[in-house]
Amino acid sequence: MRDETEAPAPAAPQRELKPANENPWYVLMTLYGEQKGDEIDWDLHEKNRQVWNAWAVRGAPQRWDHKEFSREVANLLEVPSAECNQSKWNDLINAHLKQSERVQDAFKRVYRERNGSDVQVPELPSALDKVNFSDVIFEETVCAKQMVFPRGVDFTDAIFGKRTIFERTLFGAQSYFLGVEFEDGVNLENSIH
Repeated sequence: MRDETEAPAPAAPQRELKPANENPWYVLMTLYGEQKGDEIDWDLHEKNRQVWNAWAVRGAPQRWDHKEFSREVANLLEVPSAECNQSKWNDLINAHLKQSERVQDAFKRVYRERNGSDVQVPELPSALDKVNFSDVIFEETVCAKQMVFPRGVDFTDAIFGKRTIFERTLFGAQSYFLGVEFEDGVNLENSIH
């Protein structure tokens, strides 16, 4: 029996989760749009994946610029080899964005569209940094199929509210999934760690 004169134990601190659209990496990862509804829009995903991979490989270790290595990674992911080659970055980006719009401009535009025109837009994340999705709540389906995270990714204490697809995803360096919650399941089939 508990002594009623004892002070109650302090409540566990409530963690503060950040909406995915306030996370610069998520905005970049979904530059062409988020997955809405029950079905995956594969055309939308392909555009998002190509821009993400072209950005991400810029921060990949130097060996990724070696044609044989980038071709091997592309084969494992089942994507065109240009997506995994650092020297193809500008070609891939230019193929997707309007001639007058660079990735940085598109990122700022999309961030404001999702968060309001008066918000302070963060800098475009550096491809040399580990992707940080810690303490993020993802309210839409997350499809990262065939995406690359060459510097690693941190999902510590993230919550995925809908379906999550990491099929054939490359998680390089140190990647963390500590305390992650997948409320509607996760597909990690053939992902590379």
